[in-house]
Amino acid sequence: MIDPSLCFSATNEIINIAKSITESYKPKEEYETEVELVLSIYEELNAIVSSCSSDVREGYTRHIAERFPEWIRDEAYKRIRLTEVKSTLSKLRGAANAHVQNIT
Repeated sequence: MIDPSLCFSATNEIINIAKSITESYKPKEEYETEVELVLSIYEELNAIVSSCSSDVREGYTRHIAERFPEWIRDEAYKRIRLTEVKSTLSKLRGAANAHVQNIT
C-alpha cells in the first residue's frame, strides 16, 4: 500500500508508472506465478528507468522509480491481477449467457 503521508505528486507518479507497466504487460498463455510476474514488473521498471533522459519530467520519473520500487511493483501487480480477474469473469459471463441461450 502506498504511504498516505507521501506528497500528492509522488503518489500520482507511483500510480502513473504502475499504470504504464500494466499497459505494457503482455500476458502469457498459461498462468504466471507471483514470482514470474514480479520479475516481469521489475524488468519493465528497469526499462523505464533506463529510458529516462535528463529532462526534468523524466528525471522526476526516474527519481520516484528508483526511490519507491516496492510500491510501484505492488500497484502494478494489483492492477495486472485485477485485469486478469475481469477478463476471466467476462469469459465466464459469456459462457453462462451462451448456455442460457441454448436452454431457452
